[in-house]
Amino acid sequence: QGADGAPPALRDLDLAPLVEPAVDALRKERGAVQNNIGVLITRLAQSPRYKQTVRDLNGMESLHQIQLPRVQAQKAEAARRHRIENNTDARAAELRKLRAAQGRA
Repeated sequence: QGADGAPPALRDLDLAPLVEPAVDALRKERGAVQNNIGVLITRLAQSPRYKQTVRDLNGMESLHQIQLPRVQAQKAEAARRHRIENNTDARAAELRKLRAAQGRA
């Protein structure tokens, strides 16, 4: 919508009525659905046209509470994988941990 070359039909499209139901759904849904709604609200909040509406509905706070732990977990997992791939000591420790877990199973 905000792109300079956007067609008039797209520029004139008003998504404001969708913001409130999306914020409510973000709070109620779980899992992948919640993540997808979070992406939608994030994109709406990046648009000056809808940013204030998202703020008025406390959508920013909901995004922070719901999405932040998920993003932090993804970053931690990526850092762990990077450490295992690039550090021989970390790789050996991970193999020991996996073997110990298999021994208990």
